[in-house]
Amino acid sequence: MKPKYFDIHSHINFSKFDDDREDVVKRMHEQSVWAIVVGTDLQTSKEVVELADKNENIYATIGLHPDDNRKEDFNLEDYKELVKNKKVVAIGECGLDYFRIKQGEEGGTKKRQKDNFIKQIEFAIENDLPLMLHFRPSGKSMDAYEDGLEILSEYKERYKEKLRGNSHFFAGNLEIAKQFVAIGFTLSFTGVITFADSYDEIIKQIPLESLMSETDCPFVAPVPYRGGRCEPVYVKEVVGRIAELRGEDIEIAQKILVNNDYDKFYPSLMVLMTHLNKTKEYAKCYESIGQFPVNLRNKQKQLEDIANVYYNKYKNTDELLLELYNNDPLDHPIMSSFDCFSDKKISQTLFEISYKVSGKSGGLKRTKKKRLIN
Repeated sequence: MKPKYFDIHSHINFSKFDDDREDVVKRMHEQSVWAIVVGTDLQTSKEVVELADKNENIYATIGLHPDDNRKEDFNLEDYKELVKNKKVVAIGECGLDYFRIKQGEEGGTKKRQKDNFIKQIEFAIENDLPLMLHFRPSGKSMDAYEDGLEILSEYKERYKEKLRGNSHFFAGNLEIAKQFVAIGFTLSFTGVITFADSYDEIIKQIPLESLMSETDCPFVAPVPYRGGRCEPVYVKEVVGRIAELRGEDIEIAQKILVNNDYDKFYPSLMVLMTHLNKTKEYAKCYESIGQFPVNLRNKQKQLEDIANVYYNKYKNTDELLLELYNNDPLDHPIMSSFDCFSDKKISQTLFEISYKVSGKSGGLKRTKKKRLIN
């Protein structure tokens, strides 16, 4: 089941939560809030993966912040095992941060940041994961954004849809925002929008489907908590302000923002899990009248098994389709859930593979499966 709210960028692994982290997570459960906890170097990446493993409503990103740990460079080998974890949904936070660069350090520091950024872009593409981006320009310029967009645009031209991600704590101008949207990236906003009007026009003009909500906790708590420690449940205030600025119904805005998060960070899994939840709802209806057909019970177990296979093995659709092309698709366990996929592209492609390999019998077998499942 989807959460009501999604904080797509948080740091509840930080020491400010050491005294009450369990209570913070409990409040998230009670208020139907999920969160992505973000790694900023190798050590914190390990911490957030461990935290995500322990909590079903928490996911993780792994990567190197451009400026938080100047003693560390991104080493691919260090992250190869971490990225295999099923709770890792993005690479980062990575990007360019020119805010603290001292005079005379520009050349070397910028080169190091760009080198680390490029390594993480390529790592994300290799693992078919989105990027969690961090850009902070110097002074009143847009230099970090401009340099970052130049790099991203080059990779976008080469890798198309394989390159995707979100620019967290967006602090650019409207023109920069439009450039991110043009290459298929989203923008997320923090509690700052509840007490400052600098980003009002951006939020009004950028499509809601390209926006996301975050807290960046423990920093920048929104009104009415401003001045205190921020935490994921406060993302509700951010969602409320986005809806208010756009003149949207808050429930509609809330659902669209959550859907945006799913589309960006775990699109394929969501299709399957939606159908699994629907199956469980059917099961409850049958149980309420004292009946539970064997085929429905089997279907629920079957879907749960498939969900686990899909969740652990197939992080992207292309990998699954490749395996189906290389084998007899009708013998693949995931084929028994043809109609789990509401995603038209996946359903159509699977049907075409079935038909191509087995001729008309493939189509007939699919029809029989559909009758049994539905």
